[in-house]
Amino acid sequence: MEALEFGGTSKTATHSFRFFWALQGIEKDTEILHAVSLWIGKNEKSLNKMTVIECIKLLGEEFPAMVSVECQDKHGKCARMKK
Repeated sequence: MEALEFGGTSKTATHSFRFFWALQGIEKDTEILHAVSLWIGKNEKSLNKMTVIECIKLLGEEFPAMVSVECQDKHGKCARMKK
C-alpha cells in the first residue's frame, strides 16, 4: 500500500514553502496545517533573513513529523528535505 501524505503551502515576503507529513485524519491534518502556517507567519521576519537551506532545516526541526519540506526564494533558489 502506498503511503499517503497531507500538506500545505505558506508564503512570506521572500520565501514560498510546501510541506507534507503522513496522513493522520482530516481533523488532525487540518490542525497541523494551521499550526505550521501560523508558526511561519509568526516567524516571518527571521525566515526572510535566512537562506532556503536554513529555512527547511529550521522547519524540519520545529515540526519533526514532516516527511517533506520545500522552500523557494524570490530569486528562484529551491531546496527540499525528505525524511
